Amino acid sequence: MDKGMLHYLSAINQQIEAHEAVLLHIYDIEALFEPLLVGNLLDFPILKLHDYIGIANKSVAKIKVLNEQMLSLLSKIRRESLSE
Repeated sequence: MDKGMLHYLSAINQQIEAHEAVLLHIYDIEALFEPLLVGNLLDFPILKLHDYIGIANKSVAKIKVLNEQMLSLLSKIRRESLSE
């Protein structure tokens, strides 16, 4: 296998890993908010709601970082393929 193909396979593997990580963060957010969506929102203490929002915000920040990393990698591959 040539070096270019290994580079692309590595990028695809990184992309798959990033998508898996994003999906796990989404599942965590869904699990976090499910009790709020099926229950009475007024039954939850405001501090607990604040904590839930803070946790969700951290997960969204992690998702953004993963997305930016993968976008950067894909952009680099595109630039390299256009320059060949």
